Amino acid sequence: MATVAGQLAGEKIEEEISKSYEEISLGETIENYGTISGFPSYKRMTEITCHDPNGGISPNCPETGIKKIKVTVFWRSPIRISPKAEIVTFITNK
Repeated sequence: MATVAGQLAGEKIEEEISKSYEEISLGETIENYGTISGFPSYKRMTEITCHDPNGGISPNCPETGIKKIKVTVFWRSPIRISPKAEIVTFITNK
């Protein structure tokens, strides 16, 4: 299940970085359980923020020219824990 979660996270990262820098919208989106086609036991959360290379989050992307994309995928586990896989990448305004 962790491998599938990693693949789902990677797919979302690829979807976002295939867009131009301007098209990548800041914010958070959640695809709840049952909404990812073919994967009803998985939930995916995508967070896109402006990144400050000196540490932390910058409120001003044009100033830094860097966006941070973090995708976290959770899955339902029969042993009542909350497993997750996470991938983070950065994209710059070229």
